[in-house]
Amino acid sequence: MRTMESTRRCIRLAALAAGVLAMGTIPAAEPASGPVRLAIADFERDSQGWRYVGGEEFPGAKGGAAIDPAVARGGARSYRLEADFGGGGAYVGVWCELGALEGRDFKELRLWVKADNIRRVGVRILDASGQCHQKNGVPLRATGDWQEVVLAVADLVGGEHWGGANDGRWHGPAAAFGLNIGRDGLAAQDRKATLFIDDVDAVLGAAIGGRAALRPAVVAPPSCRPGFSTRITFRWEAEPMGRDYLAFVHFRGPDGRMAFQSDHAPKTPTSIWSGRVEYSYGIFVPEKTPGGDYRIVVGLYDKKAGNRGWDHPPLDALDGAIPEKGRDGAGSCQVGVLEVDAGAPLPELPAPTLDLAGFAVTFEDEFDDLSVSAAGPGTRWFTATKENFGDARFVEQKDGFPF
Repeated sequence: MRTMESTRRCIRLAALAAGVLAMGTIPAAEPASGPVRLAIADFERDSQGWRYVGGEEFPGAKGGAAIDPAVARGGARSYRLEADFGGGGAYVGVWCELGALEGRDFKELRLWVKADNIRRVGVRILDASGQCHQKNGVPLRATGDWQEVVLAVADLVGGEHWGGANDGRWHGPAAAFGLNIGRDGLAAQDRKATLFIDDVDAVLGAAIGGRAALRPAVVAPPSCRPGFSTRITFRWEAEPMGRDYLAFVHFRGPDGRMAFQSDHAPKTPTSIWSGRVEYSYGIFVPEKTPGGDYRIVVGLYDKKAGNRGWDHPPLDALDGAIPEKGRDGAGSCQVGVLEVDAGAPLPELPAPTLDLAGFAVTFEDEFDDLSVSAAGPGTRWFTATKENFGDARFVEQKDGFPF
């Protein structure tokens, strides 16, 4: 079993390698057994959700974006972004919504570009919280040929950011991304530049390669009557996972079936987990739950990802937690047992904390005299304004009327 420290070392090495690749350009080379790539745009039919961004907050730049039927990498067309900084301005760009990915995680964007008078581009990527992460200065090779640019999501995070969570951390999945031509990224004194874009793919996988491990939970009290509640403290060892998962908590009876559950959102989002993470939740045991011991099975899932096989991240088990390989899949662990017993001790109520000394009653009504009407006068209660109660009206009590 991989320890958390060895996992961290592997992640740091992978992140370093990704960072080296992300800032350069590489020739296309994808082994048949390599990562799964999902096409985002090839521009053979239309612009497929791409739009022009004029950089209007820095007036002066001109430009445009459109399908180009004369220049293409593999098919018949590409997408052309033009910039003209002769009148000033700072940048122009394109923006692409990623709704077609349906919440799937990806770790890299790969796209082919052909640049005229451009030595570097800017990249923006929007996470699920609405936070925009920006990285300027992604270099391009000094060539007039097509070149593949590899953008690792992990390398785009941690610098300039705004909006959404606004914490500089990744809250996946990605919602959109954009490319910018900046005036300071031009290769020559000429104030005009053109960027052709084609064959944009997403490499599926976790954007941030964090991993979580479960320790046995603390159940207090460990025995609970049906119709009552107990409290469970969940204990995790974790790294930032890049997206906000929900936790599922399944209670499996002696027959192995799930009797009830208590899913929840961890109090600290999993996207920014770090080190020891502990929190407690009250768990209600349904009234008709039969007596017996119930295994507590815990895991993480992402409801946005559906049932495509990558919505349950893998988990490690520590200090006696038991990995589950059955119905809940590999991404879950048994963290304890809850005994359901009709004869379990009743929970102790806390001592009263509200001190009413010094308070005086200024109004009370026991409603012994149901003197009411729709508009008054002559009754104790009546409907004062329609604005307060809408169509509701006070009415006199009558036989069979429940209020």
